[in-house]
Amino acid sequence: MIKQLLDKINTRQILDKLVILLILASFVNILVPYHSVLAKETIANDNRANLGIMRQTKLFNPDKVPVTHEVAWSRYITVTAYNSEVGQTDGSPFTTANGSIVHDGVIAANFLRHGTKVRFPEYFGDKIFEVKDRMNRRYYYRADIWMEDKPVAKQFGRRTLKIEILNEIPQESPELTQAK
Repeated sequence: MIKQLLDKINTRQILDKLVILLILASFVNILVPYHSVLAKETIANDNRANLGIMRQTKLFNPDKVPVTHEVAWSRYITVTAYNSEVGQTDGSPFTTANGSIVHDGVIAANFLRHGTKVRFPEYFGDKIFEVKDRMNRRYYYRADIWMEDKPVAKQFGRRTLKIEILNEIPQESPELTQAK
């Protein structure tokens, strides 16, 4: 009988503790969403403040770094001109070999890497061209300049010109100098 009484007491105490825990858990469930809402609002306010600071900050853009060019090397090569016609190009006449759209200043050359900057000072002065296209593989030390107008390209014909392959030298901009 004593044993049964002890079992009832232990069971009763355990049940009382469980009821207290359930009551506490329900209060926590009510309070926790409020805290998470407060945390979200605090994070959102911090993000808005950071965004304002970011808008005032001038970000570094490598495309806008002022550069000068120096001649790495030069030689005389055969230079021709081409247009965006299927007979003069492959099946996509307005797209270069590196995937860009043709525009003034594009040349095709097999002996130079894509992105190489060049000049033809005897004919075009200081105008800078960029290698973005390729020629037929049988033409190695040649350059083909893209021109919009076919009559102008025909008039240009085939010439032997000096090509200057250029190195780009980044210059320090005043903004970067002030930031140091």
